[in-house]
Amino acid sequence: VAGLYTNLDKLRGILSNDVRTFTRNYDISPQIIERNLQFHELTFNSDKKSSSRAIPYLIDVLRKRIPNENGREIFLEKTRRYYTGNSSILEMIAEFERTYNSENAVWWYTRDTFLYRLLNKALRAQNIDMMTSLHFFIVDLNNQISLNYKGKNPRTHIEQYYRGQIMTLEEIHTLQKLGSLYGPVMLNSFFSTTINYQTALIFAGSGFYEKDDELQSVVFSIQLLPSTFNSMEKEYADVTHLSSCPSEQETLFTINSLLYLDGLEYNENEKTWFINLTNWIRLNIQSGYFYHIDALQWAQNLETSKSIGM
Repeated sequence: VAGLYTNLDKLRGILSNDVRTFTRNYDISPQIIERNLQFHELTFNSDKKSSSRAIPYLIDVLRKRIPNENGREIFLEKTRRYYTGNSSILEMIAEFERTYNSENAVWWYTRDTFLYRLLNKALRAQNIDMMTSLHFFIVDLNNQISLNYKGKNPRTHIEQYYRGQIMTLEEIHTLQKLGSLYGPVMLNSFFSTTINYQTALIFAGSGFYEKDDELQSVVFSIQLLPSTFNSMEKEYADVTHLSSCPSEQETLFTINSLLYLDGLEYNENEKTWFINLTNWIRLNIQSGYFYHIDALQWAQNLETSKSIGM
């Protein structure tokens, strides 16, 4: 029992938030290979022949290119056809047409609407046609993150973020195999996080699933270390003041952000997997010592150099 409520409006609000939590953190759960989470071999290794390698470059082109003047109208026309007969979503589309502008892109993204679902569906499935239809929104969302970028000033301390969601046990096992490799992870979606640990646990459904269930509660623990290479990282921003749900204290990482897997473990008390990500990589050099090398600089040089730190 989650609670007893005598106020109908309060109950409606809580149920609405619960539905939003589920749809945002299960239905669009990052998939491990060739979906929301892209690993180094697929993304950067020129010896691999995979269509997935082209997607990050396409997304970067979309982010930097000025959208078609009629892009939004074309998107709305396609969306209305797609949702023909669904009166509630058609009403939301009409509201979007009336009220949307480039300055409220984050507000619309943080609402549980057709827009959020279509964007993440396109990115998850790597649907190029849908991505190009959403070009205007990708640019607007990226621009709002850029305007509020936290890395404009060099980090002088460790920053900590969390993301709670639901993943499959199969995905967890895949990550376990890579956990000791400090593998690169490219986020092929806009990645919502919070500074509030308890909020992340709620979004993960912590305590609800058993360790051998098909679905698992997961909290990503993202640690950004101080860096002198700020100009080389993707942008991220505290969007609390722009969000439709400011209580979530959301920090949004832009698409194609690169992080590194730094271990994962299961917490028996919370019944939750904790997956550690960082912006720095640890490489075991021949001398036997571990060196911290800026992960983003390493990724930049990966195409032209076969060895790092030697």
